Amino acid sequence: MPHGVFVHLQDWDIFNYLVEIERVLVAGGKAVIQHANTFSTLGWQLFLEQLPDQVGHHKYPGSFTVMTPELFAEFCTRASLDVVDCVTDVVKRDAISLVQKHT
Repeated sequence: MPHGVFVHLQDWDIFNYLVEIERVLVAGGKAVIQHANTFSTLGWQLFLEQLPDQVGHHKYPGSFTVMTPELFAEFCTRASLDVVDCVTDVVKRDAISLVQKHT
């Protein structure tokens, strides 16, 4: 998955990709995924900036979706993946999660 794609995907698309990642990884295999962190300082600022254009409309191309490390971890759990690590200080608006397929 190219850099920066998950920050633009709808929740159900993120989950669908996680299911597919779980399917193609070998047992113990790992993947690194950058995803939005809406409640970071920059993430919240972006959320508020995009709010007027988003309310009452379909998500417009290029906009960010609401995601947090906790919600992403729950999606991973439900897709049979473990979050090995999650960092939130590399990309100030986002999070980067290392996920692993169950062994």
